[in-house]
Amino acid sequence: MVEHLVGPLAFVCKRVQSAPVYNECQLHSIALMPKTSAISVRVSDDVKAAAEKAAAADRRPLASYVEKLLVEHLKAKGYLK
Repeated sequence: MVEHLVGPLAFVCKRVQSAPVYNECQLHSIALMPKTSAISVRVSDDVKAAAEKAAAADRRPLASYVEKLLVEHLKAKGYLK
């Protein structure tokens, strides 16, 4: 249960839980994925501004929003379970 988690993980779980796209199983699998890799992407100022606006509307940091979009896309294409 999310209520039993503490610290940064609880914050991530509460944020993901509030998103209507994820059910409880997806909540735990995404929240518990280790964050050990980093990628750097250059985008135009317009794309960044639009992504920041979308992330704010989704009440999550830009990096979390981009990860959410990437995970959804990779799952839809069958690259990620």
